[in-house]
Amino acid sequence: MTALIVVATIDAAIFGNTTANKDQNYGTAVTFQTGGGITALLARGIFLFDLSFLEAGTIINSAYISFFSASALNANASQLLEIPVADVGWVEGTKNGAIEVGSNCWNWYAYNTVAWSSGVGCPGGTFIANFNTPTPQYAEVQIVLGPAMVQAWVGPSGINPGVIAKAQTGTVSPRAMYTKDFSNALYRPKITMDIAYPVNLKPPTVWPHYRM
Repeated sequence: MTALIVVATIDAAIFGNTTANKDQNYGTAVTFQTGGGITALLARGIFLFDLSFLEAGTIINSAYISFFSASALNANASQLLEIPVADVGWVEGTKNGAIEVGSNCWNWYAYNTVAWSSGVGCPGGTFIANFNTPTPQYAEVQIVLGPAMVQAWVGPSGINPGVIAKAQTGTVSPRAMYTKDFSNALYRPKITMDIAYPVNLKPPTVWPHYRM
């Protein structure tokens, strides 16, 4: 068995609080937020952890995602869901608050080209877990993933739509956590896995991500 840590390959903040924000791409924002309701900032984060470099026969024994707080404020009630398979291939984008044709935003999987299959704001498909955003700043929250779900992401033919973090329900004041674009790599979103290889497989000769 081997421990493997993979940082988010692509991620983005998406905002639904204003007409302008709903069409803007935030693929390079250093934080994302989870919040909801009428008076609070309606905000979510979307993430993909690329496991296509692993051999198709690699076995996922266990896995969890880590998010790190960018705020000293009180926690809020959030949840993590797997994005629907129909949205495989959403585009991260290169902006931080501007419209970018072909990139994701609240309204679009790829702006002005493809709509989110589950509706605006990518509300998600398969429920994974509820969690509280961590406090104080730089605190970590770990969210356990089902091995079978992560197993489906493995290998060049894996089906990996990514995950979305959002408020559980109602009016929830937004709380910020760091994205992969944060300057300190220690606090970027990551998935930590315990993996194993069948006897006929060898570990990759080149590891593009963290290995422990």
